[in-house]
Amino acid sequence: AKRVRRLHNIMKSNKKHHDDDDHGGGAEDDHVDVISLRNKLDSKITWRVLPVMFTNYFFCHLLRNNIANAHDDMVKDLGFSDEVYSNALGAFFLTYILLQIPCNIGISKIRPSRWLGCLMVMWSCIAGCLCFVRSPFSLYVLRFLMGMAEAGFYPGLVYCIALWFELESRAVQFALLSLAVNFASVVSGILAYGILQMEGFLGFHGWQWLFVLEAVPGVFFGIANIMGLLPDPPSYFKSVEEAHAHLPWLTVQDITHLRKTIDASYENNNQNNLNASNNSNNNNSNMRQIFRDLASAMSVWQLWLFGIITASSLTAAFGIGGYLPTIFVQNGLSENVANLLTSPISVFAGILTLSIPQIAK
Repeated sequence: AKRVRRLHNIMKSNKKHHDDDDHGGGAEDDHVDVISLRNKLDSKITWRVLPVMFTNYFFCHLLRNNIANAHDDMVKDLGFSDEVYSNALGAFFLTYILLQIPCNIGISKIRPSRWLGCLMVMWSCIAGCLCFVRSPFSLYVLRFLMGMAEAGFYPGLVYCIALWFELESRAVQFALLSLAVNFASVVSGILAYGILQMEGFLGFHGWQWLFVLEAVPGVFFGIANIMGLLPDPPSYFKSVEEAHAHLPWLTVQDITHLRKTIDASYENNNQNNLNASNNSNNNNSNMRQIFRDLASAMSVWQLWLFGIITASSLTAAFGIGGYLPTIFVQNGLSENVANLLTSPISVFAGILTLSIPQIAK
């Protein structure tokens, strides 16, 4: 809340400066130039950064929810009860919820390309290991670990958007990122329909192939992120020159504008964390500041209201997503047809995902 107020004060100050400058049109021209620069910059960032984030988040949801597509065959082959399946879904969210805030502290200390890339490799490998499940305990452990690995991923993406885009542009960027959830839901049903046809190939069940084949691309994209596919925001670099060396698709003017207009507290926090020595006093000071920031955020009542709204919507969304193919099967459809029928619902949801933020904006 303090960062948002500080950013609005900076914007008001800049507007007053332009209004008071010369009173003859020069200030208005400068203001138009700034808006034009910002629009062009937003376009550059959107086309370079958002596709990578979108792809990463797509695989995140594809692997998180493919257990729903594998549910019926897996339960039959392994002799699991519906209670075991429900417990497995809950095991994921237990660690996912508990570790989101601690994990997001990590991205303030480590560059997003490395942090998010490592997380992606971890949860992709764990998701692939689901093909080796033989007992309820092994299923619980893998889902538990998967929740741990994914906990910092989406909050990390949100944090990166806040470092790339100004406040007025973020609603649309969040909508574009969230569209990956709908796209993953559309594709997952179609992929499951095809992969489950591989039943018996090389001695493996179709649901085992589903976990393996959908996990492999996630591992490769995670490694690609670590190697630089996911650009790091300019605030993670010590100087404009260093940022330009790592982000050659941005001009020096672009980087300077970003560093000036994006909330300075983000930049200072990241640089301080990257340059922090191993001195225990510095580390203790950083940790105290983190807990002070956390306590300040938790005192904002609007945050709790948004939390209740989000929890309510996600409870319904994940409940439906985890059982939708099963509901279709229990109504007399084959599993393959049931997986295909999950796609049209997600297409409609994707249309709303793009439309509502435009109205809100």
